[in-house]
Amino acid sequence: MQHALSCITLALSSLWLSGCLVAVEHTGHEPQGTLSVEWLIDESDDSAKCVQGGARKARVVVWERSHVVDEVVADCRNFGVDIDVPPGRYWLTVQLLAANGDERTVEVDTDTIDVFSGDYEYVTVNFNADSFL
Repeated sequence: MQHALSCITLALSSLWLSGCLVAVEHTGHEPQGTLSVEWLIDESDDSAKCVQGGARKARVVVWERSHVVDEVVADCRNFGVDIDVPPGRYWLTVQLLAANGDERTVEVDTDTIDVFSGDYEYVTVNFNADSFL
């Protein structure tokens, strides 16, 4: 790799490219897509609703087939989180939690979401009054 960089530097400084070989190294990292997850309480993103419902956190679990790909816990008052994932087919469970981790709502499942490289897939989950335990 050092040889390739020296060759590029020499080529750029002299503006002469003949005989210069550039090596590209594959890093093994697959391009990502993003699941942009938003939660609402009674169709609102008013932070007072989190406080009123005793919810301090939101847990988002990303599933692929029958296994967990990722789990993110965010402040309820953020009302959203972005999760980078490799291209694939996923579904989510979203749940609001108390500060100590106790469940404040039922888990809400989403429909299946297809994520492609470079995509932003937007998902919104609403917790109505019946969702709270």
